[in-house]
Amino acid sequence: MIGTPTLVVDIGGTLLTRSRPGATARAWSVVEPLLNDPTDVVQRVDVGRAVLTAHTREEAAAAIAAAFDLIPRYHAAVLEALRLPEGEAIVHPSAVHTLEVARRLGWRIVAATNAAGWVQDLPSQLSRSIEEVVSSSAVGWTKRDPEFWHHLICSRNIDPNYCLVVGNESVVDAEVPRRAGLLALCIADTLGRLEVLADGMEQAGSAPEDCIGIVAGRPFEWADLQVIEVPHLTRMVEHVTRYPVLAVTAMDPPLRAWILRRRIGPPVYAGRDGGGPPLLAWLVAAKDRRKRRPPPDLAAALTSANLSLDHLSVRDRRHLVSFVHEAHDQQTRRARIDSIVALLSGRDADQ
Repeated sequence: MIGTPTLVVDIGGTLLTRSRPGATARAWSVVEPLLNDPTDVVQRVDVGRAVLTAHTREEAAAAIAAAFDLIPRYHAAVLEALRLPEGEAIVHPSAVHTLEVARRLGWRIVAATNAAGWVQDLPSQLSRSIEEVVSSSAVGWTKRDPEFWHHLICSRNIDPNYCLVVGNESVVDAEVPRRAGLLALCIADTLGRLEVLADGMEQAGSAPEDCIGIVAGRPFEWADLQVIEVPHLTRMVEHVTRYPVLAVTAMDPPLRAWILRRRIGPPVYAGRDGGGPPLLAWLVAAKDRRKRRPPPDLAAALTSANLSLDHLSVRDRRHLVSFVHEAHDQQTRRARIDSIVALLSGRDADQ
């Protein structure tokens, strides 16, 4: 296994809630009555971005006043709202257990949070399981911005193949990280309850040594198949249209599956026997993946031209063999074989 399994988990609303409205809600309560169209979502996002990327209350209030051209009276009202107490942190009943399960099974845990710079540190029962916290105020973007997720991947040396993002909001904790190339689950849409994630991790067990990725989520129907979107595995089908894998857990026999490239949208996981995987599973390459040989017609054409695929890399050999296998008719197949022979003949001539 190349990467370390990483659980990126949201804090507010997922691991804990607070007994009072958050800073963004308090600032919005001042700004909303002043707007011509308070239903404009963009304006609320602007308030949130000003609050959640600020280091101090004064900085946040000044940014909001400038963005909405507030007179001093309302500027002061925003600052007063931001200075109200943040409220008591109430830890989710299953949060500690879920983090402890993840740590025991070898997951690295990173918290990703939309949090203003003045918000208090995590309660100790959570912080002892979390390796580090990446906050919007520290990086200058909110989780609504793809840049936040790109920064998290690069700065924390996260391999997307082995990363799972979990949170309670469908847009910032699922849709946006997926667009950034990460596997992400919204608890409300997928898990139902946080403790379901702990159960899924227990069922999956620790990552096998030959793990090449993870799959998680609830399947949906596509092309008469039950599939799961796997945007983090795009590189796996960069040179082929399908990649055979086994979905492995500690509790169940391995399941044969494909990672399928699609013309529109991210690739998907599809069970070769028609079923979906458990909620969470490790992926390993099918055992014969690196031993694929050219089909008889391609082998005959190569032998006739005194050529071979043996000197190519595994990836290139796999790509050329799949190029032939995936032809839709004999005429296309013959043309593809001829093009491979021409390609290799030209390469040998250059050498």
